[in-house]
Amino acid sequence: MCFKHLSLPHRILSLRAALFIMLYRDGPMFRLPFALLNSLIEIDAQLATFRYRHLQSPADDRHPGRDRHLP
Repeated sequence: MCFKHLSLPHRILSLRAALFIMLYRDGPMFRLPFALLNSLIEIDAQLATFRYRHLQSPADDRHPGRDRHLP
């Protein structure tokens, strides 16, 4: 999670709210917020995987049309 743009009190409140929703996810009022949090966590995990895989590729693979034998 990235909360760099929030001040410290806002970060703490955001994390507490997320924790509260996670703890009481079985309550009828928290089912939809929990589903939203789960979706956001899944998107974050997939983006992290995408970034990791694309940073692992060699620099030459980023330009497939360029001749590798030329300086």
